Amino acid sequence: MRRILASVLFAFIALIVWPSAHAAWAHSPGQCRMAIFISGYSFSGLMKSPIPMTVSNTLIQVLFIEQWKFIEITGRQTILTHGKEGDWDGATVEVSDILRDGDDYYLFYQACGQDKKMRIGVARSRHPMGLFEKCGNGPMLDVGPQGSWDQGHVINAAVRKEKKHAYSMWYSGCSENPLKWSVGYAQADKPTGPWTKYTTNPVLYNFGYLAGAIKGEYIYRLYGTFPILRPWAGPWLGRLRTVSSEQKYDPLSVAEANTPNGRFVKRPSWGLLSNPRPGNWDDGGVIDAQVSFQNGRHHLYYCASRRNSPDSVRIGYGSSGDGLRFGTFSGKPLVGENDPKETGIVSDVHALYDGPLIYLYYTFQPEPVDIFDGRTEAIGVQVLAAQHSFGFNIPILQRAALPAGGATLLNDCVAVNMAHASRIALTVEYHNGTSNTIPPLMRLRSSYDGLHFDTVDLRTIPIEMGSDRFVQKTIELMPKVQWIKAVIENPDHGQPLIELKVIASFAR
Repeated sequence: MRRILASVLFAFIALIVWPSAHAAWAHSPGQCRMAIFISGYSFSGLMKSPIPMTVSNTLIQVLFIEQWKFIEITGRQTILTHGKEGDWDGATVEVSDILRDGDDYYLFYQACGQDKKMRIGVARSRHPMGLFEKCGNGPMLDVGPQGSWDQGHVINAAVRKEKKHAYSMWYSGCSENPLKWSVGYAQADKPTGPWTKYTTNPVLYNFGYLAGAIKGEYIYRLYGTFPILRPWAGPWLGRLRTVSSEQKYDPLSVAEANTPNGRFVKRPSWGLLSNPRPGNWDDGGVIDAQVSFQNGRHHLYYCASRRNSPDSVRIGYGSSGDGLRFGTFSGKPLVGENDPKETGIVSDVHALYDGPLIYLYYTFQPEPVDIFDGRTEAIGVQVLAAQHSFGFNIPILQRAALPAGGATLLNDCVAVNMAHASRIALTVEYHNGTSNTIPPLMRLRSSYDGLHFDTVDLRTIPIEMGSDRFVQKTIELMPKVQWIKAVIENPDHGQPLIELKVIASFAR
């Protein structure tokens, strides 16, 4: 009751002081520890600038935010790498989109081989953390024929399930000019294709990199970011960019149409995303972004860097009620704040909401190397949560088989953050052979930052074997250290461990 009375009183005060407060803040942007949602618009705490509000007869909802905090559940885990030399994806892989369809998760990725032409493929998994298996031996969406508008590259797929056996894909394509990216449309009856391109593509000219596709009640809306080349970037790669003090641009654009394959019309994009304050972690500009719609809000995840510091790319977050004016949290990035070596150069961020968890998929490369000369790009996933109370299970270690006498590597396991959980348990599952006599061992290693792990075991736990071929054991942990990883050792030289899995259970 006290909260309700306080909300009503604060809403009344906010409506009275809003005109003067808006004028003052518009000239002196700062931080405010509250958020007010009125008629689909937001005046948001810890946001960089005020967002216009309109008052109508709809219900006014007031939300106090002392501090919006995303909880880091795991460190980054590599889930997809490039193929072998000579494969169509043998040079590099990048995130394109993530789609949940029933019990399956589809990771769309863009990749290239020796011909340096980016194409779109897909990998499938039964869990958002993987293991992801690439579908087919070739790309799912290929470049166009010689002379076509998308003969150079196809990237940045945005995939939607319209209904049963009906899927839509929008994608960015270009011919040879890396600054002239248009949007094409394709259809399929299942996520793995085959995908059929719309005959009158492109549906939108010169829109930059596609940054999301949202279906509203009456319209389809596409978001995009425009490329700005860095001097050291490859011959076409516009996604790796920075902004000099002389460059003026709007980092986010939007276009709308009544049908998915209709002619999209660009909306005026001024004010769509507020400019960062000088000295902020993202004052170098937005490199790329993804806009999604979840739980009645538009969510923006974006990659940005400091001005004149191209190697400091981090991931940030913003939100909008109407999808036309976004505010971004200016305090700190979501990913990459603690140690730049953990994140490296990141791009192509995409978010998947699954219960209380947010799975962030992004492309990363440890060092800034040339685009097609030894580039070490891979796709990683990191798990966050935005709720104060939660309970969930995630796999942190998976191996199809652990050979006799072998052991997993420390890097095979996802780093688990124990700081925000009141209870954590680890469950080990595997199938053993008929001649196994020595139980496997689980070795736990701890870390103070999730990056540098101890060289000596925190605990060594034997996984006793029963009479059944299938073994499952749960170990409850007391969260007294910051981060942990698990290593599984199979000391028995007789048989391998089959379908090995370690599952972490969190409660808060």
